[in-house]
Amino acid sequence: MANLAKRAALPPKPDEVFHMAFYDRGTRYDSGARYDQQPPTPKRTRMAQVKLELDRRSDDELHQFAETHIAQMAGNASFPTPTPTAAAFQAIYDDYCAKLTASEQAEQAAREATQLKDSARVAISQALNDRGNYVQSASGGEQGSGVSLQGSGVSLKGLGSVCENCSLLTA
Repeated sequence: MANLAKRAALPPKPDEVFHMAFYDRGTRYDSGARYDQQPPTPKRTRMAQVKLELDRRSDDELHQFAETHIAQMAGNASFPTPTPTAAAFQAIYDDYCAKLTASEQAEQAAREATQLKDSARVAISQALNDRGNYVQSASGGEQGSGVSLQGSGVSLKGLGSVCENCSLLTA
């Protein structure tokens, strides 16, 4: 008997719970639900989510993705009124394509300009070395000679720079 009293004081286990309709949760008296029936359990399914991962795509991948999307959406009866409209999306896509092409051309032009600059740098460095050698040989390395090293606009080793904009030349 003590065991029965103890058992009655405990809450029922989940499989022992008596289910009945809860009229205070939206069920109406005329809905056909009965107290002695288990209420219908709503079917919970996860809604499919769109996964774009646009930040992880390169420019070319994004271009291809948008192109494929346009082809898939054209005339698709499942999506009759997309937002933005097909014409607006095509205009945005065309603008992106134009800017992507311009960017790629600018990058190529920048690479070519950098190569030309590097070639010119090699040429000016060689010319400055030649001038430094000429100044060194013409003066004989003497500060007090008739030819002034300091008047040539080059730096002298151990004496610091003569002009602020001149580079230190080494032969």
